[in-house]
Amino acid sequence: MQLTVITEDVVRSIATLDLAFEAVAADEARILPVVLAETGLPSALISAGYLNGLRTAAANAVAIDRLAREDSSVLGVLGAGHQAEFEVRAVAARRGIETVKVWKR
Repeated sequence: MQLTVITEDVVRSIATLDLAFEAVAADEARILPVVLAETGLPSALISAGYLNGLRTAAANAVAIDRLAREDSSVLGVLGAGHQAEFEVRAVAARRGIETVKVWKR
């Protein structure tokens, strides 16, 4: 197991980042600290938007496994925002997608 030493300066920097992100609008990306249970010190910073994108797409990939035909090759996506890329990647990993059709306003 590789351990990363986190100094007080790093902890202060993380706190500063947290305060800075509190000032950002609610729909902007947030940073989530991953905290070591043994020490309470942060071990990583993860983009909340990225993590949420993965989680949502993973749930939909499970649905694809259960509901979509095995030979599906066309994917329809409603919306071309941030989440669309995660969805396309997740579905393409589960099915042999050849064509992606995207609808957006």
